[in-house]
Amino acid sequence: MNILAMIGSPIEEGNSALLVREMLKEAVDAQIKTIHLNKMKMKGCQSCMYCRQNDGCSQQDDMQQVYPEIEKADIVVIGFPIYMWQMTGQTKLFIDRLFAYYKEPCNSPFYKDKKVILAVCQGADEDIFKGYIERTCEMFTFLGFDSCESIVAGGTGAPGDVMKQPETLEKARNLLKKTLESDQT
Repeated sequence: MNILAMIGSPIEEGNSALLVREMLKEAVDAQIKTIHLNKMKMKGCQSCMYCRQNDGCSQQDDMQQVYPEIEKADIVVIGFPIYMWQMTGQTKLFIDRLFAYYKEPCNSPFYKDKKVILAVCQGADEDIFKGYIERTCEMFTFLGFDSCESIVAGGTGAPGDVMKQPETLEKARNLLKKTLESDQT
């Protein structure tokens, strides 16, 4: 079992990273690769459509290191905070670049049989951006991922707040455990 953990917060040890780390404690037998998006040098999608005629993306930047990790992964965990009512720019940049392997009609072999888990932290209560997070999961299934689930930690405006939420941390571990079990059946 291979898990790719993408951290989309500019704060390396912030609530998003802590939530993902707690979740991954459930994956004792998995190979885990963690990538901090803020450390990467990536440009946004240039809409050049190279990927429509070729495999992959024409841009030669750090995202070229991420594509093989996605291909190896069974589960992709994406942790990010909500900034200005949306995911961070680092996370959005990464997600836009996933278009390079989207093949119509929604059946990319690159994403097939891969599951996504969104681990979201936000200062507001956990339901306020529910619709946004649901649309984000729908986008992953549109790309061709097998499934997308999410865990939201509300009230995490200050550093370390997520660690004061044992019920949320337990839900996060249980979500990964359920996803691991469903991947093995």
